[in-house]
Amino acid sequence: MTESRTIVLPAVGLEDPHLCTDSHAVLTLRRLMFQGLVSYDGANLRGALAEGWEIEDEGHRWVFRLREGARFPDGRECGAADVVYSLKRAASPEVQGQLFTVTWHEYIGQAEIEASDRTTVILRNPQPVADLGELLPDLAILPAGWQSYADGTGTGDWGIEEHEDGRTVLRRRDGPGVGRGSPGRLELRCEGDPFARAGAVLEGRADLALDPHPEELDRAGDDSRVKALGWDSPLSVIFFIDCRGAPLSDPRVRRALNLAVDRERMIEQLLHGRAKPLNGVFSDRHFGRDPRADPYPFDREQARALLREAGVVEGTPLVINAPTRLPEEGPALAAFLAEAYGEAGLAARVVLHEDRHEYARKVAAKELSGLCCFDSSPLSTYKVLHEKLDSRFAGTWWQGFHDDAVNDLLSRASATSNTAERRQLYFHIYRMLRDAAPWVFLYQPRRFWLQRRDGDTDLGIDELGFLVTRAG
Repeated sequence: MTESRTIVLPAVGLEDPHLCTDSHAVLTLRRLMFQGLVSYDGANLRGALAEGWEIEDEGHRWVFRLREGARFPDGRECGAADVVYSLKRAASPEVQGQLFTVTWHEYIGQAEIEASDRTTVILRNPQPVADLGELLPDLAILPAGWQSYADGTGTGDWGIEEHEDGRTVLRRRDGPGVGRGSPGRLELRCEGDPFARAGAVLEGRADLALDPHPEELDRAGDDSRVKALGWDSPLSVIFFIDCRGAPLSDPRVRRALNLAVDRERMIEQLLHGRAKPLNGVFSDRHFGRDPRADPYPFDREQARALLREAGVVEGTPLVINAPTRLPEEGPALAAFLAEAYGEAGLAARVVLHEDRHEYARKVAAKELSGLCCFDSSPLSTYKVLHEKLDSRFAGTWWQGFHDDAVNDLLSRASATSNTAERRQLYFHIYRMLRDAAPWVFLYQPRRFWLQRRDGDTDLGIDELGFLVTRAG
């Protein structure tokens, strides 16, 4: 168990394990070291540290039964006291969200959390959250009293050997209840340039690289030494529409903005064909996405007709905001939309934002008008709807959309513990949002790791693109 593998990521850092983030690089490292109560792939909730659970009182009360044998690096068994400590720590208002991501405090900050015995944890929320399980996979369970990485990590198969800025070395854990496998060591390095990440693999300096540039993926297709590991991400790349005032408060105008976009050409031209058009607010990995809904067709004449019907005159100005990274194609997307909307009769103007953190702050503060390029990344259906489209919450990413009927259905779904019944409610919400068009729905990207073939026997990815190791 001595062989080492080198992995290149856009970011490598020992963040607080309860930092709320959708960064795949951050979560990749976290999932190697920590486990949550459950795992979730968008369709199925499975046990991790919890072997079973019950939803009671229509989503107000959750009872988790822990599995035996999970141990921390010091050999101590993980029990209910550790879970209670971790849930309360994660739910405290002091825990931050990366790029203004909504924290766990919003969802369980008012909950009563207690251990009824050594292996049972009870969480009771003032508000029903029948979808709570979707929120928990990346809530790391820590040893009670954990304050820093000097206190160890979680029950994951990997522990820290050494760390410095931009580089973390993990060693495979050995001990009771912990699986054995090869490689025995992982070196994770930071490289922000997607071309350089791919180059590290193609030149033999790394075994795996996350999110290589699409042009490098094309080149790698003819190289027998490497292969691409792809997965359909739960990401929805969209443009928020500022619905707070005319003309964008009119659903006819918002539908016109969707009809004016040739998504197929966009995907082929900007993403080398590695994406599929959205048919609404979610990716096809999300619970409650209605597969019967069609993506908006490209119909420029119908778009122009809807704009005229809504009283929008030729040459009406429209601001299109985009960051220069996250997504990396933001400027190209904004230019594509500006051309499309110009042909539909609008005077579109692109505004690019270099500072990604400041851009997120301005979107969260509702300081930008027009359209804002963004990606919707949470795999939780409830989280997406609650934070972005429920006007009663008016959350971080909400941009003024309001529909009482949608809000009422969201309340019903939150209190419906029956999975089939809740899915039907979400189908209904999904179709309503598709027609109301609070966003410009663009595409669901396919994401990739680039891997050297000589390391493909011991490292791979799961259905969500996270690293898994195979027994040696």
